[in-house]
Amino acid sequence: SNNGTIKAGLYGAFLYNDPTAMNPLIFNNTGTITVTGNDLNAAAIYGETGTVPFTVNLNGGTINGKIKNVDTINFGNNATTVVNGDLVSINSVIVNAGATATINGNSTINTSFTNSGSAVINGDITINTFFTNSGSAVINGNTTINTFFTNSGIVVINGNSMINNAFASSGTVDINGNRTITATDYINSGAQNFTITSASVYDGLTCSCPANLTGATVNIASSIAATYGNTYSWQLLSATSLSPPNADDFVFPYTFLGKWTPIINSTSIGVQLEPDYYSGYAIGGFNQEVAQVLDQMSDNITNSSQQQLIKIFDSIDNPAQFNNALHQMMPISNVILSNAQMQSIIMYKVGTRIAAVQDSEYLPHGGINTGDMLVSSGMWLTSSGSVTNQYASGTDDGYNAN
Repeated sequence: SNNGTIKAGLYGAFLYNDPTAMNPLIFNNTGTITVTGNDLNAAAIYGETGTVPFTVNLNGGTINGKIKNVDTINFGNNATTVVNGDLVSINSVIVNAGATATINGNSTINTSFTNSGSAVINGDITINTFFTNSGSAVINGNTTINTFFTNSGIVVINGNSMINNAFASSGTVDINGNRTITATDYINSGAQNFTITSASVYDGLTCSCPANLTGATVNIASSIAATYGNTYSWQLLSATSLSPPNADDFVFPYTFLGKWTPIINSTSIGVQLEPDYYSGYAIGGFNQEVAQVLDQMSDNITNSSQQQLIKIFDSIDNPAQFNNALHQMMPISNVILSNAQMQSIIMYKVGTRIAAVQDSEYLPHGGINTGDMLVSSGMWLTSSGSVTNQYASGTDDGYNAN
């Protein structure tokens, strides 16, 4: 049992099973083991073939050498364990629930790899029978499995896979980058996740076999913006034949002013993003009218000023700002007219009162807006843009347009 730091010199395995032992050897490691050397002599844990079963319990810590000729490796104790060396000729690997295992070397597993915890496999791995995942597995290297790959948890595939039987999932499959799976069948009735980063950078899966996504949910993650004049399409999965998911089972991100649609045919699935009409997002009568004009303008841009205006509206990423921008398009003359009408009524009443009180007195003129409207009052008729009117008119439609 090791909970400290152990360093072994050159040309010798650190630990191996006694061929004459009557009982299996259980080795627990929560510390760090480092062995330097070359070839198999660099093994940190080494069991001779033909001996009684050799079980290694890794309950945390770090192994900086190889582990070779071991019957079973158990990752457990709700701990995090890192193996930086290769796993060579291991009968089975078990990552128990609650445990986290990071394997940085290349691995050869004679029988099975079973994960119900969290496994990160950074090297290439060959499994001569099956891989079963009910936890979280991140596979960054290339994988060769001679029978089945079964997933009911979450598996993230960052490498290519060669499976000599079927890949079957009822859990979540997250594809990163453009990957290839060679198998007899690719079956996923759970969740199939893809990320689209740009027009040319996106996740994709090529299956050199039939694919069955019946009942699957296809989740698309993307922050790409919809822009006028640009329709994007991406092929996400291709196979020799396809049983596709339902079109309603595609889950798209919210893309303001954009419309996502699935593309489904006999051998592939993909998605398309195209700009949507502005009028579909406008709220209110005036905003609808302006949005319809912008729709017509975007379909027939004739000058650079129109192009710039459309780009400004395309850069908006939420409905509130969009409708506020439409609101700013209201001509200010609408407000000037309403204010002038109100001032005319008020000034008429004031002028009438003055004339009634001082009928015999002629008042001098003053102010730039006096004249024929109120020749006898000599009062200012202020414009709708004056400081005194900004507070009162600040909430009127179109008053703040610029």
